[in-house]
Amino acid sequence: MNVLVLYTPFVIFGLLLGTMFFGGLWLTVRKIPQSSYPIGMFLLSAVLRSVLVLGGIWLVARSDPWAIGSCLLGFVVARILVTRVCRVGKDNPTLSHTTNASTGGALK
Repeated sequence: MNVLVLYTPFVIFGLLLGTMFFGGLWLTVRKIPQSSYPIGMFLLSAVLRSVLVLGGIWLVARSDPWAIGSCLLGFVVARILVTRVCRVGKDNPTLSHTTNASTGGALK
């Protein structure tokens, strides 16, 4: 069987896991300033995101080592894509109000 066809689902699964992990991180960071209990929100988010990713990778690990590598490749690509989409600054004016360049990027 063609290797590309065999491992493409694992790359797509890694993209899905990475998008949920880093998208969830982005949402958490955006919501923390409005939260009444930010530490709890951050910890809960970190635990849920970690369990999701570790569980997904565990499912893939039952297959073979190349499947794990393919899944992690998708995860890393998702990190790059989510980082570019959620970039703060001039490229994304909806987010530029959350930082103050004069304080080194600290929240206003």
